[in-house]
Amino acid sequence: MNRLLLTFILTALWQFCLAQNGIQLKSKHYEEVLFIPEYSKIKIQTKEGLKHSGVHQVADHNNVIINGDTVNLNEIRFIKSKLHSKSHKVAAAILMTAGAALTLPFLFGFAIINPDNIASGIAWSLISVPLAIVGVPMAVGGIILLTVKQRYTFYDWEYKIAIPNE
Repeated sequence: MNRLLLTFILTALWQFCLAQNGIQLKSKHYEEVLFIPEYSKIKIQTKEGLKHSGVHQVADHNNVIINGDTVNLNEIRFIKSKLHSKSHKVAAAILMTAGAALTLPFLFGFAIINPDNIASGIAWSLISVPLAIVGVPMAVGGIILLTVKQRYTFYDWEYKIAIPNE
């Protein structure tokens, strides 16, 4: 019984320590909820056209602070962030893995080709070069998919400040 109580207390403390403030984005069209943690880099454009970029902090339930400027959530036209959904991460991982798998025969082929046998080098090139031509852009596409910032407009997303334990 004491172990169960101790486990419960430690779990509750763990949840309390891991809780973060941030901006919660809820899709108006799908059942998707995303979270931008506090102190992450974002770009915001207000409905008046003002642009703010930098690390954000939560000021209160309606405002965020970016580089000393306070922005109300109702004034935001869009938020850009490197935040990605699970489907983006899975697609990027598949692209990078497949691209690397297609490129590796080209890279390792030159290490195993016998310089005395020209026919083996030509045969290896005929097989591995087309694979590498397909593989390199796939791997680069996966990297680009993870590095490009996503744009979340107020037409499609509801913005809300998430302050746990309050």
